[in-house]
Amino acid sequence: MSSKKKIALGIVTGIVFISLYLPLHIHLFQTPPPNPVLAEPKPLPELSDARIAEIEALIDDHSNRSGSTVSFRGDVNSDGVKDWITFPPVEVSLSIPGAKSAVRMKKRGLLGWESFGYSGVTSVGLDDVNGDGFVDAWIADPADGALQVYYGKRRSFYWFRSTLLLGGLRQICFIDLDEDGDLDLVGKNLGSFYEKRIYWMESKVVE
Repeated sequence: MSSKKKIALGIVTGIVFISLYLPLHIHLFQTPPPNPVLAEPKPLPELSDARIAEIEALIDDHSNRSGSTVSFRGDVNSDGVKDWITFPPVEVSLSIPGAKSAVRMKKRGLLGWESFGYSGVTSVGLDDVNGDGFVDAWIADPADGALQVYYGKRRSFYWFRSTLLLGGLRQICFIDLDEDGDLDLVGKNLGSFYEKRIYWMESKVVE
């Protein structure tokens, strides 16, 4: 191979390397998003029967109670394309900015789509958990006692992730129960799959 061809090949290889490797790691230098801090579970405050029924229905919508598939769509990275989370199995599809759809991104085998191996998942959802204006994906796995939150970010297909403790709750959802502007975690079946009582964990976002 001639010197010119070697130089050309080196340049092409360098461009490909930079275009693939650098975006994977540049997010390491970005400022992590604010995290919610959850209080210990406590019984619901005094609410009307209609409000309690509404909360219970919302929890069921986010949980695999009847064996049906749970699925939500939302624009996690604010690029104008709907992303989605579904289970079972737990899968998250996050579109690449500029792609026509999350499905197209998945079919191409590009970054941003992930299948999670959690076996004890009970609830999933898309909510702005930390109140920063971006939709986040979350996965509740009571088998590990953990709630995994994957934070959305403008025009990005990388995840900042944090792990929050579920406090023994199983089926859950997020709702601003105390109307203070922060989404609280609400759930049921504390310690027992058959327990019907609903509990909530007050949330405060820490910058």
